[in-house]
Amino acid sequence: GHFRRAAKSLRKFDRPDLADYLEIHAREETGHHNLVLKDLRALGLPAERLVANLVHEAIVPLCEFFDRLVETEYPIGCIGYSYCFESIAALKREEEVTALTALWPKGIDAGRFLRTHSGIGSEASHVQDMIEFIAGLSADDRIAIVLATFATAMIMAEGLRRTGELGDEAILARLV
Repeated sequence: GHFRRAAKSLRKFDRPDLADYLEIHAREETGHHNLVLKDLRALGLPAERLVANLVHEAIVPLCEFFDRLVETEYPIGCIGYSYCFESIAALKREEEVTALTALWPKGIDAGRFLRTHSGIGSEASHVQDMIEFIAGLSADDRIAIVLATFATAMIMAEGLRRTGELGDEAILARLV
């Protein structure tokens, strides 16, 4: 919904290139939340309850920031927000994915989301496509995208700092 709303706003500025780009991105991401649910279910966990209970406070500022980007008159910052997530995911290499998937019992596939959002999934090609697309935009558009990317990264860093402060007991308490 968010990327499609931003695309609609950008069409008003006669920017079909940006609108088409965001609509394609929205289609590519459709259903990815279901991968998380499938992975959790494969581990025998109550997927819906976990997803509902483990939304960390640190995620809230990211969601609020994205909402603000979408609601701006010219929501090109959505591309920077997306680029931040995609480029970080693309840094996950096969060794890291293998190490994580080795943590669960053999015969269980709970790494769908992890593989998809890593350097061995589609993220590396998405990032390359994004770079090529962004490079062809005007300087003002590129600057807006870079500023949104930086702001997203800063909010993520603050969230990671807060998550690191959460102890195992606090995390387990949210699972019950």
